[in-house]
Amino acid sequence: MELGPNITAELNDDGELIGLEILNASAFIRDSVVESLLAMMLAFAKAENTLSDR
Repeated sequence: MELGPNITAELNDDGELIGLEILNASAFIRDSVVESLLAMMLAFAKAENTLSDR
């Protein structure tokens, strides 16, 4: 079953997840980590600006 671009799940006859394939996993994980870090930095910057406005 295709979950998204380059991500495929394998299910058994009962519909239970038995495998997960992520093509180009290192790039996928790198991009996910970078996105998470950027989101945290943005949230921190917004919080810092809110505190300095007081």
